[in-house]
Amino acid sequence: MNTFKSLQDAHIKKLRLLKDQEGPFEPTHFLVEGQHLVDHALKAGVLESVYLLSNRSFPSEVKVFICEAHVLAALSHQKTPQGIIGLCRKVKSKQTLGATMVYLDQINDPGNVGTILRTSLGLGLTTIIFSPKTANRYHPKVIASSQGALFGLQLLEDNGEGKLIKEYQQQGYHIVATTLSSKAIPLEQYRFKDKNILVVGNESHGISESILALANGEVTIPMKQIDSLNVAVAFAIIAYRCSQYKPAA
Repeated sequence: MNTFKSLQDAHIKKLRLLKDQEGPFEPTHFLVEGQHLVDHALKAGVLESVYLLSNRSFPSEVKVFICEAHVLAALSHQKTPQGIIGLCRKVKSKQTLGATMVYLDQINDPGNVGTILRTSLGLGLTTIIFSPKTANRYHPKVIASSQGALFGLQLLEDNGEGKLIKEYQQQGYHIVATTLSSKAIPLEQYRFKDKNILVVGNESHGISESILALANGEVTIPMKQIDSLNVAVAFAIIAYRCSQYKPAA
């Protein structure tokens, strides 16, 4: 069993390159931290190796490495490392589209993105489309705030001009933009379809013009004594309503 004692070890240097996944940088692997996420990665069949302070039992296909505390701390994003980090293969798309999909347009806060992923899986919305300016799906904060939901979702990428959702629109998907526009229909009155794409945008700038131009309809949540909600909270409300909606026969 290998033991890593130095940050200068070539293997550790490679792992540290995976620590911060920002922007378009898309290596083939990513790191997860903590027993909960490692367990999810193992269950999903993408866990290749684990890095620990002390030995634990794992299936034979998972490589186990022991690290000294300062080495594990250098791979961690937490002030108090949890003592276990996993190296995972990127999750492969299942290529099975759900009745309702989610489009993340320029949502650059990784915490919000992770929360949306967690909410989506909880509501049975398993296909998520990322625009180029949305936070990297493998950003450590996205992974952490998704609480393992990342491993149960199909994560797709669009080119920013809506090429992918145009294709789905031609397949009968109804594009629903969540906006604060005066012409948007209040959520309780909105008529969702059998197949929907829920578009949520940047909290400061809203949905980009090129994506908004594709929308078949706009929906809003009526507010009292406040202008708007956090994007992940607003998404949860709208997504729940959509998941429960039954179109008239």
